Amino acid sequence: MSKEAAQPTGRSVDTPLPSWGAVVLLIVAGLGFHISFVPGFGAVSLLFLLALAMVALRWMVRGSVAFVAGLLLGLGMYAPQLHFFLETFGVGAFILWVALAFWMGVFLFIINRCRDFFGLTWAALVTPVVWLGVEYLRGELYPLKFAWLTPSCALVGDPFMEFLLRPGSYGYTLFVLALVSSLVMAWRRPVLAALAVLAWVSLFRAMDPLRIDRPKSIPRRLEVAGLQVESPDLLDLVEGMNRLVEQHPRVQLVVLPEYTLDGKVPERLRQWCRETYKYLLVGGKEKAGNGFYNTAFVVGPDGKTVFTQAKVVPTRFLDDGYPAKSQSVWDSPWGKLGICLSHDLAYTKVTDELVRQGAEAFVVPAYEATAWGEHEHQLHSRFAPMRALEYNIPTFRIASSGVSQVVDSMGSVVDSIPYRTEGAALTGTLDLQGPGLLPLDRLLAPLCVFLSLVVCLYLSGHAYNQRLEMDMQLRQPQYAK
Repeated sequence: MSKEAAQPTGRSVDTPLPSWGAVVLLIVAGLGFHISFVPGFGAVSLLFLLALAMVALRWMVRGSVAFVAGLLLGLGMYAPQLHFFLETFGVGAFILWVALAFWMGVFLFIINRCRDFFGLTWAALVTPVVWLGVEYLRGELYPLKFAWLTPSCALVGDPFMEFLLRPGSYGYTLFVLALVSSLVMAWRRPVLAALAVLAWVSLFRAMDPLRIDRPKSIPRRLEVAGLQVESPDLLDLVEGMNRLVEQHPRVQLVVLPEYTLDGKVPERLRQWCRETYKYLLVGGKEKAGNGFYNTAFVVGPDGKTVFTQAKVVPTRFLDDGYPAKSQSVWDSPWGKLGICLSHDLAYTKVTDELVRQGAEAFVVPAYEATAWGEHEHQLHSRFAPMRALEYNIPTFRIASSGVSQVVDSMGSVVDSIPYRTEGAALTGTLDLQGPGLLPLDRLLAPLCVFLSLVVCLYLSGHAYNQRLEMDMQLRQPQYAK
C-alpha cells in the first residue's frame, strides 16, 4: 500500500509549516499574550491570535503533537500570570494550571484534525467557531470554570478597548480569529476569503450594541461611596464611616466590602443608618445548616434590611459558602441595581441575568486579601471596566484591599483606589440611564459550543470510518489469495 493512500483523503497538498516555524510562532503567541496584559498594550492580543491561527491552520502534524504543543503553550501562558496560585493552593496550583492549559491543547487538536481531514478552507471557516466554543466552555460552563486571562481581558485600559469590545468580550475573539483565519486562506481562495471577511465585518457592525435604540428614561444620579477595609474592628469601622459622611455629606449609599462582617448586620450598623439617614450595603454571612451563604445585606435609613443577595458562584476550593438559591436586582430608590459579590462579576452567567432583569448599574463588594499580592488584584480589577462597557452601564467596585473603582458606562475608570490602601475612601456618581444592553455575542457563544461538539463528533466518526477502510485495504490481498 502506498504512503499517499494511507493518508486521510481530505489532506491538502499545501506546503506545510515547518516544525521550527511552528515553534517560533508558538513562542511569538506566548510572548504576545503576556505583552497584551501590560497596561496599554492590550491590542497586542491580536498578535497572539494571529500566531495561534497560523500554527493551527498551517502546521500539519499528528493530532497528539498538536495537543501537546497547545498544552505547553497554555502552561507558558497561564502559569506565569497565575503564579499566585502557589500561595493559595500549594501543589494543587499545578493541577489548576494544567486544567487551564488543557483547553488550548484541545483547540489546536481540533483545528489540526479539521485541517488534516478537510483541508485549509473548511478549517479556516470553523476556527473562530471552535475557539469561541472552547473559550466559553472553559470560562463559563465546565465545573472548573475560570473566565480570567481571556484576550478580551487584556484589552482593558487599551485605547482600542471601546471599539474592539463592543460586540462583547467573547465576540472580540470570535471576530478577530474569523478575520485572521480568512486571511490565512486568502492566498489559496482569495474570492472566498474576501467574502468571508465581508460577512464577518458586517456581522461585527450588526452586533454593536450602541447601534440598538435604548429605551428612553430620565437620568438619575446615585452618589455612592465605599471604604476599603479588611476584617475591621466594628468601632473602627463606624468611625471610618462617620468620617466618610462628614467629608461627603451628599452620599446616599455607602458600600463596604465582601466579608466585612462575620455574620448578619449588627445593631450598631443599623443604628448608624438611622442616625445618618443613609443606605448601607455590606458583605457578611447568613447561616444555613452547617454552612453559610456569602451575602450582601442592604440596610435602609430606618435600620431595616431591605434587600439581600448571596454569591451565585462561590470560589472553588475555598470556604466561600453555598451558591445562592436565587438571583435578583435591588429595586432601589434610584433604579435597579445589580449586586455582584467579588468573582461573580467575572461570570456572564451572573451578570447577564442581572441585565435581563433590568439592572442599570453594578455594585460590587469584593474581598481581596492583602496577602494575595498585587498582580492578582490587578487581574481581577479588569472585569469592572469590561462589564461596564459590554452592558453600557456604570459600575462601582469596592475591594477590601484590592483595586477599588468607579467606572462609567463606556468602561472608563473615573476614579480608583490602588492596592493595599487600608481605610481609604472612594466616592463617585453613578448615572442611571435605563437597563443595560445584553451583548449579542451571548447568543453566539452557546451556539458555538454546540457546533464545536458537532465538529468533534463528525471528526471522530470520520476518523473511525477511515480506519475501517484502511483495515479492509490491508486485508484485501490476504483474501485475494
